[in-house]
Amino acid sequence: MNEMVLYSLWKRFSARKESAYTPAIAEVKALTEEERLQFLEYACKYENAPDFNALTDGSWSALWTQSPLISVWKRIAELLPAQPEDTRYIGILLLLMVRGAHGREDVTVLTDRFCHCLSRFDKEKAHELAPETRWSLFSALHHGYQDARVVLAILEGVPRYWEASVMTLEALAREKSVSSPAQEVADAARMALQRLRESIEKKCETASLLRPAHDPVETKLEELLRPAKKQERDE
Repeated sequence: MNEMVLYSLWKRFSARKESAYTPAIAEVKALTEEERLQFLEYACKYENAPDFNALTDGSWSALWTQSPLISVWKRIAELLPAQPEDTRYIGILLLLMVRGAHGREDVTVLTDRFCHCLSRFDKEKAHELAPETRWSLFSALHHGYQDARVVLAILEGVPRYWEASVMTLEALAREKSVSSPAQEVADAARMALQRLRESIEKKCETASLLRPAHDPVETKLEELLRPAKKQERDE
């Protein structure tokens, strides 16, 4: 779907009047999964929030927390599959959990779906995730609004590929609490930190082994400056 089609459908889907958004919901449900994913990604963009320009506070805490904005959030949440497999749902679910939590909504169902989706994708290909998805996952480690399962699911394997997450993991690993979830997070952070450091060391070792012993440009110059052999001169 092109931008104009998405805009038109989203405008009707996020309308306040039931007569406008009810047929739009049915239209979205009739889309193919690929088209629905396109629509969901469009709907979850910060700048596409309903009445965005009317809000005086542009922060995420202000978005999707007011009526009728929260009702739009519920419409989007209802479109998600029970067991999402496509990794693009990871970013969508994270954004919906953030907005739902700020709106004091129960995001338990979304947490279940997020953990399922994250557990299904190949951790060895975490670096292939879309940049915005990687950033959403990284940012989620900084917030305490979500179920501890969200942080644990992320810590389970993804950060080993993010050198930028060292300080965040160190902070989580230092956390001391009597509560069981917080302690689980701290333990998982220590393990993730160890995996990340091992990954960095391995990468450095590989780079060192692959680095040429001398500059190939210099070698080329040396070959050009070397006196020609007798046979080459005779030719």
